[in-house]
Amino acid sequence: MRDSKAYQQVPAEPVALQPQSRKELAMPEGWTVTPHHTAIKVRDLEVCTAFFRDTLGLKPRMVRPDWDNPEMVWFEGIQLVQASDEDQNSPEGWRLFHVALQPDNGEAVVADLKAQGYQFKPHEAGNPWFFAGPEGIEIELLP
Repeated sequence: MRDSKAYQQVPAEPVALQPQSRKELAMPEGWTVTPHHTAIKVRDLEVCTAFFRDTLGLKPRMVRPDWDNPEMVWFEGIQLVQASDEDQNSPEGWRLFHVALQPDNGEAVVADLKAQGYQFKPHEAGNPWFFAGPEGIEIELLP
């Protein structure tokens, strides 16, 4: 059983963050983003799919290319991606792959982030709105 004292409740009002530099943190104006999904590279897609489906009770929403030869499986908020053969023995072969966010005004978000110095790169799936956040976390903005 978890010790409930070890967890803090999220306050109803936003909490001020301590900036890492003298530059003040500011919220963007004119747009918002909401979480869409988190993608995780896995070494064994079948085992991981069974865990999320059978153990946790999540229902698969989509699979690519098909159930006979799956390479990716989506659940609500989670995408499992089969690690490539090259990735299997790499320490980075299975890991957080990317976090996808759904902006309400994608063009404005991209323009603001580019103005802050973020560089976007096209993704293999064709979405041009991929960039690296802090510590190299890949962020996907869905159009």
